[in-house]
Amino acid sequence: MRMFFHMLLALASPYLPSPVIERVEFDFSTHKRFAPGSDNWPTTWADDGHLYAAWGDGGGFGGDNKKGRVTLGVARIEGDAASYTGHNVWGGFNAAHPAQFDGKSYGMLSVGGVLYMWVSHQPNPHLDKCQLAFSKDHGATWQLADWCFRYTDQLTVPTFLNFGCDYAGARDGYVYSYFIHPAWGPGKSATGNYGFDVHKPGRVCLSRVPKEAILDRNRHEFFAGLAKNGAPKWSAKLSDKQPVFQDANGVGWNLSVSFNPGLRRYLLVTEHGETHAGKFGLFDAPEPWGPWTTVAYEDRWGEGHVEVSTFYWNFPTKWLSADGARFTLVFTGKNSNDSWNTVDGRFIRRASDYFPPPDSEGGWRTRPNDARFDAAFEFAKRTTKNGGLLVLHRGWLVYERYFGRAHHEANPVNASIAKSFTSIAIGILLHERPELFPDGLDQQVFTPRYFPVEMFPLSDPRKADIKLGQLLAMTAGIRGNNPGSMVNHQPVTLTPAGPDGQVASTDAMAFGQMDGKLNARTLWCEPGGGYSYATASIHLGSVMLRHVTGRELKDYVDEKIARPLGWGRWEWRDTGNPHTPGGGNIAPRPTDLLRFGYLLLREGRWRDRQIVPADYVRHCARPSPYNPHYDYSLQFDVNGNGHWSDVPRDAFWKSGSGGHVLYIVPSLDLVVYKMGGRDSQYARSRPSPTPDSSRENWKEDRALDYETAKHETLKLIITALDNSK
Repeated sequence: MRMFFHMLLALASPYLPSPVIERVEFDFSTHKRFAPGSDNWPTTWADDGHLYAAWGDGGGFGGDNKKGRVTLGVARIEGDAASYTGHNVWGGFNAAHPAQFDGKSYGMLSVGGVLYMWVSHQPNPHLDKCQLAFSKDHGATWQLADWCFRYTDQLTVPTFLNFGCDYAGARDGYVYSYFIHPAWGPGKSATGNYGFDVHKPGRVCLSRVPKEAILDRNRHEFFAGLAKNGAPKWSAKLSDKQPVFQDANGVGWNLSVSFNPGLRRYLLVTEHGETHAGKFGLFDAPEPWGPWTTVAYEDRWGEGHVEVSTFYWNFPTKWLSADGARFTLVFTGKNSNDSWNTVDGRFIRRASDYFPPPDSEGGWRTRPNDARFDAAFEFAKRTTKNGGLLVLHRGWLVYERYFGRAHHEANPVNASIAKSFTSIAIGILLHERPELFPDGLDQQVFTPRYFPVEMFPLSDPRKADIKLGQLLAMTAGIRGNNPGSMVNHQPVTLTPAGPDGQVASTDAMAFGQMDGKLNARTLWCEPGGGYSYATASIHLGSVMLRHVTGRELKDYVDEKIARPLGWGRWEWRDTGNPHTPGGGNIAPRPTDLLRFGYLLLREGRWRDRQIVPADYVRHCARPSPYNPHYDYSLQFDVNGNGHWSDVPRDAFWKSGSGGHVLYIVPSLDLVVYKMGGRDSQYARSRPSPTPDSSRENWKEDRALDYETAKHETLKLIITALDNSK
């Protein structure tokens, strides 16, 4: 078997390497060539189980550059990738039906049994206008829509995003099209081959239209950038469109885009640098609009196997393996490649693309405890009476030790680590119910749409201006702890301070309806005017989720996070509260809390599911625009400004009373759980099968403050990793 390996050329590519696909390989011993003289060949998988494809300037299957030549034809490809046959349906040699109009196509789609085709009209180079055509009889006859996009709209040579058979497995109810933003045209390029060239700078725009209204021009809208919460914005105004893909080296005058369900990645293929020269660029993304990463970026694709003259490639979704790893690629080019060509290949997933089974099925892959982490473990024993240290590096559990009442099956109360779960649950809700949050994290939520009637009238009218992002970043002005409040990174003292602990997670207290020495009746500053660590603030987030979903936070987390990640026994202890307290008391097993950290390390993805929007996880991990006062994002401490100078800046973590800390460091592929806990936090935990009585007389080291304990533990772990290189 002759394999052709495509590796990333990091210095040339416009995007970082794919986090999912390490490389792509092509087996040119499987190369097949038909229909000489006919090029292009965009494909789609129709409802009758066959592929349909469009070609240009040739006779199609059985024809050549003269025999049966048409400028635009449509063929049906029957069979699997190993033994297929091509049949000319519309135009070409011995076609079943004659072609009705000229043009070229680089995008075909089947939806609801109807074939659609983007047609770029003659004469070359097809940039003046692009028009939809459709066929209700599997390509036998075609009709053109009565409208088009033109070069003056800065939209040329579009393609469709293809999913499964007849659009099965589509992301949603929309049809997506990608357009080249032209850098030359509408006439021929003065520099490229055959009057064509790549477009420099390279920009690709994206449109969507409800699948039941594909032919309605007024229903088409364009990607117009990302909202603060990472959700895409759409506009019917052409002037609002923004590119979803860019390459300073240029993009081809055509492209293809398809979804690989096994990999859960969108694949975009186009040229760069120059055209008709094998400049193969393959990119992947978790969403149709990105963010894009690079799988391969080649200057001489196929060299040694086929002529280096290709310019168009696409992945027929019918010919993908169930796991997405194996494929058959269709490609074309000039000279000998001016034909229908296929080659088999496979995607090699990154080793870091590992996800553990539940502990009941074997759990994490492990290595013997590395003695280099013993120093960090001994330090952790100084900070809490009970606890442990778990180190997950590159998907391997390389260290797991416990002391006191902690053990592998223990599930003590993790206190404020629960706040991070509340935030992540809200991130999931934002993605699932975008119609509820049209402004994303900018949404002003203190209205009856988001909260129960019991909260109204508001105890402070300024609460009406609070944005969801401020509520999650604790800059809403809700009273929190002393110390623990900041304005522009300078500490301030609140008078009075706000409630903390269990009482702060009582609805009436969080609503500002209870009096006392500590209360939340009034805001201590205008929304956005300062930071205060306020348990009542994040509990209000859980009340909002409960109100709009009709479900308790614990049940929502169980469905959306715990069960998909394969957790074992866990609790969210209410301690007498009638509702799940959004600010504390989650109690997972230690290796399951690692699963939560690993979910965040992998930007919200678990195997083939995007459980949490990746953009929301990124926001959690970085300094937030909703909190300019302190390095605390959406319920996570962050190091983006380097206040822990000896720790990577991409580190983020969440701590809980009792000495619990969950750390995530993406640049080191690292998750660490510093397990802690007072005796009371283990009161309802499963007892250890081998009790450790040596800690019963443990005394707190009062010289070791909480912040130092958090910082020093992570620093010792990182030092150990450095020493292991």
